[in-house]
Amino acid sequence: SNSMETFPDSSFFREKRAASLPTPAEIRALNGKTIKEGGKISPDWPPPVKIEALGLFVKYGAFVTVTECQTQVWIREKLQGRVDVPEVFGWARDQGQTFLYMSLVDGDPLSQRWPDMTTPERLTICAELRSAVSAWRSLRQDEDTPYVGQ
Repeated sequence: SNSMETFPDSSFFREKRAASLPTPAEIRALNGKTIKEGGKISPDWPPPVKIEALGLFVKYGAFVTVTECQTQVWIREKLQGRVDVPEVFGWARDQGQTFLYMSLVDGDPLSQRWPDMTTPERLTICAELRSAVSAWRSLRQDEDTPYVGQ
């Protein structure tokens, strides 16, 4: 079934970045423009879509789930101020795919930066990651609402 759930209290709507989140059809169309000629998008694992003007990142596909969305919301709420977790603005289900709309985190992936980093920079990153993993491990969930697996 096709449906959309938005979080009106999220920064996307509070800051009035747009009247609504882009539709799944609009996201698919944008994704089609980012693929080189002759490239094929897998409906199961399409690449995510970035809309920098809206500060929006959309992950979608047949293997993205509403539970993933709920888990991200829960983790962000529990770890606020300790670990940076992208804010979720909403989700949609359309044609067997789930769309997860979240805040765009600007910057380069660590995999791109790592080779050019100095040892002290790498040690700083490792300390930040250690702190984040400790925070994740400290999370306890209600038995009746288990978002995260074992």
